[in-house]
Amino acid sequence: MDNMDTNSLPAIPPSRQKNIPLETLIELRNKNLSYEQIGKVVGCSKINAMMRIKNSGIETLDTFKRHEGDILSVKGKMLLSNLTDAKVKKASLSQIGVVYGIVKEKELLVRGQATQIIRYDAQALRERYDELKRMLDETIDVTPEDV
Repeated sequence: MDNMDTNSLPAIPPSRQKNIPLETLIELRNKNLSYEQIGKVVGCSKINAMMRIKNSGIETLDTFKRHEGDILSVKGKMLLSNLTDAKVKKASLSQIGVVYGIVKEKELLVRGQATQIIRYDAQALRERYDELKRMLDETIDVTPEDV
């Protein structure tokens, strides 16, 4: 962290502030303030600031985002591999299907892969093309010689 002068920051007396918004702590951390500096600014201890930020998981979020597709694949595999006959009997088929479907769709989305199949009817496209061509052919051709 840089050696920012905490005297220039608006300090809240260390009266053990309650309900400090996590967003505030994260914003200050993203400005490269140390945990001690953050504590002085928001009025809490260095340990409190550090624990709140670390427990939020924000410091590992970038790594998670880079590997989210793989993580979701692993979780999907884990769901399926832990699916026992006893668990299937307890859960409804729709519950099992929905959970797997959500995980799989999220994985595909993160990987940038299509989540739906786009179908086209070649015959219908050909008929529409022929119709438009016929309409174009029937239009009056106005060339400079006709004017």
